[in-house]
Amino acid sequence: MVCARVLDAQEKLGGDGLEPFFGLLDGGRNGSLFREMVDYFYYAQIRRFAFSSFLQTVFHFTVHFLFCVSCYIETSNILRH
Repeated sequence: MVCARVLDAQEKLGGDGLEPFFGLLDGGRNGSLFREMVDYFYYAQIRRFAFSSFLQTVFHFTVHFLFCVSCYIETSNILRH
């Protein structure tokens, strides 16, 4: 459980930005927990953007494929008549 009073006191004692909160982690900013959190953040970003890029590629392929199919059907209809 996070105690808001402890966080407020740590912020006043520690300084600016995130510096006061690094002291709350085991090992601080150079500890294994912080490095693991950074690694997980980058992993989540890669997964998000890689999946988004994959969906965009699938969408473009599908649109192109449907356009080709519709052109083929139109051409077939014209040639029959």
